[in-house]
Amino acid sequence: MQTARAVCLTQACLRETISWYIYDYNLLTLNIFCMKKLLLSLAMAVGLVPAGFAQEKSYSIDFENAADNSSQKTATVTDVVSAETQKYVASLEGKEGMVYTGQNGMRIGQNKKPGEVTLTLSAEGSVTATKVEVEVSANKNAAKQTISVNGTATTLDASNTNASYKVCAAEITDGSLLAKITIANTRTGNASADQGFIYVHKITVYYTENSDVVPAPVISCEDNLVTITGKNGSEVYYTLDETTPTTTSTKYDAPFAITADVTVKAIAVVDGKSSDVASFEAKYEAPFEGFAAFLATDPAEGTEANIAGPITAIYLNGANLFVKDNVGGFMLLYQQGGFTDLTVENGTQFASVKGSYAPYYGLPEMKNVSFGAQSTGTAVEPAAVSIPDITKDKFNYYVKLTDVKIAYTGTSKTYEATDASD
Repeated sequence: MQTARAVCLTQACLRETISWYIYDYNLLTLNIFCMKKLLLSLAMAVGLVPAGFAQEKSYSIDFENAADNSSQKTATVTDVVSAETQKYVASLEGKEGMVYTGQNGMRIGQNKKPGEVTLTLSAEGSVTATKVEVEVSANKNAAKQTISVNGTATTLDASNTNASYKVCAAEITDGSLLAKITIANTRTGNASADQGFIYVHKITVYYTENSDVVPAPVISCEDNLVTITGKNGSEVYYTLDETTPTTTSTKYDAPFAITADVTVKAIAVVDGKSSDVASFEAKYEAPFEGFAAFLATDPAEGTEANIAGPITAIYLNGANLFVKDNVGGFMLLYQQGGFTDLTVENGTQFASVKGSYAPYYGLPEMKNVSFGAQSTGTAVEPAAVSIPDITKDKFNYYVKLTDVKIAYTGTSKTYEATDASD
């Protein structure tokens, strides 16, 4: 009798096995029986897998390499996230605005300040995650850098500088929907040699997906506008009275404004199947009616405020934009590196202005500014004043000096202005 071959599980191999063992009927019978039993077992095993079996998948958020932003202009999603993976990120926000383009990916922090960034994921990116991995490196002195991913800390080693990345991971075991990813760095040591920023090269999100489950929509609120995003192909329904939404509730088709704190509940529906209910506490940010109303609260440095419009631009000079509110108040808006994406002239209007209070030697300023919808308005005319009229409460005002006498003091490039109204 010839030696048996290894068993193949294809029909062709089965025919070959029959001809091979024809010399021994008993062995042939046994061999065919065993193969049938094995094939039957495999078929049963496949049949036992539920239709909605959860499979682990992953997606990546890639960050572009660009020149380090020496002007330190706060970056947006389109500045740092690759075009192919922007669909996973709804927005990003850096602590004190410190998120920039970088030569080795998204740059977080400055030389003398640690950084932190929070990515709010889109409906496409919000999944039931099991793990988040972040490829990160330090600008310098990596061994003194500790990286935190959603609260899980990892210390870099000396090799993880510039384009030599280390994977920092956060395990997720509670089965909740991943809606945000926060990355932060802290440093040991106080000397300037111990300080530096970090680069984020790539984020990989591992998750489980059940084909029978419709993911819940993602709800967000910014500038008092609520946005609800469902998975592609889904219809979204919502309520604002804390009742459970159904397909008879209001259908979402565009962002909507709120005028008070409200609980937004929403479901996504695909082919008659509904998601779990998503719930979000939308907080109304009452806009200030003018800069003076905001300053009257004696805000601390860094306090954010939303100023109701229209806000009219007067004069843009690189990093400084002088504006006037709708009740006659003035403010200087500052952007380190300049308002490079802004084109304005005297009379350009914005529906609102939002920024953080940043006094400069006691003079009121706002920075990290975002603007509402832009339109064309009426140019601001300067107010005619004389020197005695210039008081502290007139800082940032747009004026035209009258009755002024200017004389050379005798010192190089120094002149003196005095009141000539007498």
